[in-house]
Amino acid sequence: MDANTRNEKFKMIIEQLTETNKSLLLWVLDLISNFARYESESKMGINNLAIVFAPNLYSRKVENPMLLVILANKMAEMLANMVEVYRSEFENVTKVEQVEPEEEPQASQEEWDEYYRKLKEWEDSQAQEQEQQQDQ
Repeated sequence: MDANTRNEKFKMIIEQLTETNKSLLLWVLDLISNFARYESESKMGINNLAIVFAPNLYSRKVENPMLLVILANKMAEMLANMVEVYRSEFENVTKVEQVEPEEEPQASQEEWDEYYRKLKEWEDSQAQEQEQQQDQ
C-alpha cells in the first residue's frame, strides 16, 4: 500500500470515530510522536514506542498465547504506521501553542517550618485518635 492510500485510509478511520475517541487517539499519537523525537537520547523510536503502547490500546481477550503475540505485533505495526501518518497529516494541524508556565512563588523557610509543624501536629493527633480507638 502506498503512502497516499495509507494516509487516506487513516483519515477515513479517524473521521468515523466519536469526537472523544478521536481526541484521545490523536493525543496518544502526538505523545508517541513527541517521545520519538528524543530517540537519540532514549533509544526509543516510533517502532519501540509502538511496541510499548500498543498492548494498552486494545482488549486482550485471547486465550491462545501465540495468537496474542501475533496480535500484539500487528497492533504495534499499525500504531507505528498511525504515528507516521499523524506526523505527515495531522501534527501541524493539532498543535496548540505551548505557553511557558509562570514561575511558581517559592515558600520561605519560615513558611516551610510552619507547614511541617502543622503536619507534625496533625500526625500526632491522628496517632492519638488511633490509640484512643484501640483502647476502647
